[in-house]
Amino acid sequence: MKLFLILSLVVSIMSCASQKSGVSPAKIELPIRDGKYDSEFPVKPSAPYLDRMARAVKLISTMTFYKAFQFGFEEQLRDDDLKNPQILSRAQTTYIFQRPSSGTATLISQNDRELIFLTCNHIVNHQDTIITYYAKKDQPREPSEIIHSISFKIKETMNILGIPSAGQPVLLASDEKTDLALVGVKLHRMPANPLLVLNIKFGKAAELQWGAFIYLL
Repeated sequence: MKLFLILSLVVSIMSCASQKSGVSPAKIELPIRDGKYDSEFPVKPSAPYLDRMARAVKLISTMTFYKAFQFGFEEQLRDDDLKNPQILSRAQTTYIFQRPSSGTATLISQNDRELIFLTCNHIVNHQDTIITYYAKKDQPREPSEIIHSISFKIKETMNILGIPSAGQPVLLASDEKTDLALVGVKLHRMPANPLLVLNIKFGKAAELQWGAFIYLL
């Protein structure tokens, strides 16, 4: 009986080994270049390419200064009163405040000493006028029709880190709907080390499909 069990076990092991040896290894299919605006799953290390692209991304910061005119609740000012040129004389107090913002800007073009960066509109293009309202008495989280303050932009400065010998950045174009903006910078002189421009194919995000492999910098 023991001999029969041992023989059965040996036959089973040999059968499994023969089945394993007959299985062919899975083939790795290379990504198909379909020309669409997407990326395929990488089949080789992508760190060197990502590092090069990341060096085209810089930190950008904006500081906007406002002059505010604050009104008392008893003034009962509404939007229709904004047409009155004397409305600011009814302010109880005035003060200066600043609004900072920061994010990233990507170098997408260089023509000699002229650089163009792509960034977000909300980082570099703050409102010219800000109007705040008193809250409703019965709904403290909801604004009422009574104006609390009016603020006007008086100064705005931008700074892009990591760009030597750079002049003051200038807003070239912006679009609030897509939240995109172009910022221009002129270099006083060419840097010793060349700047890296993001050199990739541009396309339409609408062409992306579910399951598409993408990189987010």
